[in-house]
Amino acid sequence: RVVKGEGRLKGQKSSGSVARKQEMGSGKLFKICFLCLLSSSLGLEEEFNGGAREFKIESNRFVKDGKPMLLKAGCIHYSRVPVEYWKDRLLRIRAMGLNAIQTYVPWNYHEERRGEINFEGDRDLIAFMKIAQDIGLLVILRAGPYMCGEWDFGGLPTWIVENGTIALRTYEEPYYTLASGWFRTILKKTEPLLYKNGGPIVMVQVENEYGSYGNVAENEKDRQYMEGLISVAQSVVGNDTILFTTDGGNLGYMQHGSINGSSVLTVGDGCGNVQQCWDAQAEMNPPGMSVNMVSEFYTGWLSHWTEKIANTSTVDVAKHLDSVLSSNGSVSLYMAHGGTSFGYWSGANAGNNGGNFVADITSYDYDAPIAEGGQHGFGSDGKDKYAALSSVLTKYWDPETDGSPTIPEEPPLPSPVAYGNGEPISMQYFTGMLSERSMSVLSPSSAAEGDKDPRPMGLLGCLYGFVLYRAVLSSDAAGLNLTIPGGPRDRAHVIIDSELQGSPIFRLDSEDVYLGFAAKKGATIEILVENIGRVNFGRFMPNDTKGIINGVEIDGKPLETEKGWDSYCITPTGDKLSKLTFNPVSTMSKNTMPVFFKTVIEVPGNVTGDSYLNMDGWGKGYVWVNGKPLGRYWQSAGPQRTLYVPAPFLQGTGNENYLSGNLKVEIVVLELDAVGSVHTIMFEKSPRFA
Repeated sequence: RVVKGEGRLKGQKSSGSVARKQEMGSGKLFKICFLCLLSSSLGLEEEFNGGAREFKIESNRFVKDGKPMLLKAGCIHYSRVPVEYWKDRLLRIRAMGLNAIQTYVPWNYHEERRGEINFEGDRDLIAFMKIAQDIGLLVILRAGPYMCGEWDFGGLPTWIVENGTIALRTYEEPYYTLASGWFRTILKKTEPLLYKNGGPIVMVQVENEYGSYGNVAENEKDRQYMEGLISVAQSVVGNDTILFTTDGGNLGYMQHGSINGSSVLTVGDGCGNVQQCWDAQAEMNPPGMSVNMVSEFYTGWLSHWTEKIANTSTVDVAKHLDSVLSSNGSVSLYMAHGGTSFGYWSGANAGNNGGNFVADITSYDYDAPIAEGGQHGFGSDGKDKYAALSSVLTKYWDPETDGSPTIPEEPPLPSPVAYGNGEPISMQYFTGMLSERSMSVLSPSSAAEGDKDPRPMGLLGCLYGFVLYRAVLSSDAAGLNLTIPGGPRDRAHVIIDSELQGSPIFRLDSEDVYLGFAAKKGATIEILVENIGRVNFGRFMPNDTKGIINGVEIDGKPLETEKGWDSYCITPTGDKLSKLTFNPVSTMSKNTMPVFFKTVIEVPGNVTGDSYLNMDGWGKGYVWVNGKPLGRYWQSAGPQRTLYVPAPFLQGTGNENYLSGNLKVEIVVLELDAVGSVHTIMFEKSPRFA
């Protein structure tokens, strides 16, 4: 295989004449590349006859150990499924009639802070893939470094922009060195599990949907970026592991995102027009090396806050799947099982100029055949999506290449439980989020002091959650209007001497806040800004700086303070919440805002059932169960009305009531908006969207 421009990838600059010569010689390179692949595959065939494992492309087909096959994969993100449920969900995928899985690797999930790499517990990618292999599933690894996936910042770590806005996803520093370094790290980590080495990984993706962001056909730096990542991948996994790119299912996206005629397989997403997709792939790939494949076959769709929940027709999805498979197409169902964006991991979308900002909901059910809680998903036509797709896949089951004579039986469906008999449960305790005592735990020291204008979150080193800006007014502002030019990123509460002023400001509204009588000279003003998810797709990604980015104004003039702005990063976690001091709700002042509520309930000691937490009556906030984050709720926006509670979250260590044999479960709710009254929560047996 030949990677064009390999010399330039080592930092050498290429003149225009050299670039033109390379283009003129591209036809020869492609022919050489194809002949090398052909001879290489023949050699591997002989080696296989001697016992080696191989997965390759031959005559426009995938070939596993000498036998042509269709890849029938299901997308599942290990980062969205509790480790205790990995096997269960993989078994359901296998029982649907699939022979592989496809999974993203979120860089920021494994390296939240620079240099601190974590592959343990829920982040143990190797263990996840070994379970898949034990079940009989191959693995298509979407290694990044960018992923999208409605995941915060598309999987990129926020610390790469800690020094300000930088160019992303192109051949520019510091991004390229950081991204290619991580790419090499994850490839080396997973290299022992390549199919040729006895593992389940048969394909490795380079970048993701790059044609929707860059343009390798016209932008030299974009081309160098993709060639550089390809070179890194080949140096680790070798030339006998299939590398691929995926883009929208037409020639335009593919030409922008993949390198025409190279040794990297180009495939498409969506492919609503199947033949158009196949034709585009054939034009991008060398003769004999163009496998028909839909890398993202959409079983449903994503959902944002303020929108209706996505729900597609089961009949239409099943019909489309049959059309792909009947035309000798391989497929990966996006999603087979979506799961949940726990904690702060859900992302957002926006136009290329930042307009039309919409944040992704916590649930990543995706209207998939395997629902968020493991049950069957149902389409807009009321039909069982799992059963319908399984019926189609059964027709294409191949005992020789799919690993067993028959499709395995599906495990029993989960039986959710409405704990507390489904009755309202009152919150027992509270503490103010911004009280001096709470702040000593949540943010014991300021990230910056005395700034003339508030700094954005990235420049403060704030990763997720909130940033609090605090200052002392140097003149009276009562009766005046406060404005955050361009709006906060993403949602702000204005507080003066612990008293909330007006309503929260959302970035799309940018409304003024009328300041009450408390806004006098010497008063303390606090602006709490919430990051509700970084943009994960499109060209606005580098510019989605969070916090306050254009200062604060009073009646059109810069707000004046006595000693500037102090800034605090606030990222509530289970560990921090356990150290907070709570008081009885009966002692809470109506002005307390925002508020952590806490209650302790008991559930049976042999708890095995998941549940769904009904947050009706609340405003907006976050929930933790035994320190485990469930994610965001936003009742006033919808469509998500409940939060998924996996049974393992209810099973802590050291929380047993030895007299009753029950488990004590601690539930903490951070409420940002609807404060001043006692709230209740309620467990239900099924999710609700409205």
